[in-house]
Amino acid sequence: VRRLALASIARLLDGVRPQNKAAATALTDELMAGLLRYTGVLLTIALAVIAVALVTGPYPWAVRLRGWAVDLGRAVAAAPGAARRQPVAVWIRAHRDTLVFGGAAAGVASLFFFDLSLLGFLVVVLLLALFEVAVLRVAASAGVPVASEGGDP
Repeated sequence: VRRLALASIARLLDGVRPQNKAAATALTDELMAGLLRYTGVLLTIALAVIAVALVTGPYPWAVRLRGWAVDLGRAVAAAPGAARRQPVAVWIRAHRDTLVFGGAAAGVASLFFFDLSLLGFLVVVLLLALFEVAVLRVAASAGVPVASEGGDP
């Protein structure tokens, strides 16, 4: 439907006199905006349904992919405990607040410096959330007290 509508618009605009082309373009853009927007949403939903159906299906490659995802999740969950006394984990624990605020500042700065679409904004928010969770998890697992937190020595 989208391709047919776009081809019809192009054919219609080819038959318009040059002095009326701007008005005809504005009119067709206004008339077709809703159709194109809703067909875009429907295509996105259909692609998401197809992707979920393929990944959750009984196909051998899908079963392997799910197995790899489970293995990766287990490795990521076990990583902070395994790295408990690593120098990097201790450093992250000592600089936790700076890293958290720095990540938030980088996220806000990206909103100012880049012209992001809604998808770009969601990607920035997702990456920022993953960074913040990783920093807080590693800092919590390091088990070394932070000097700036106060308390008795």
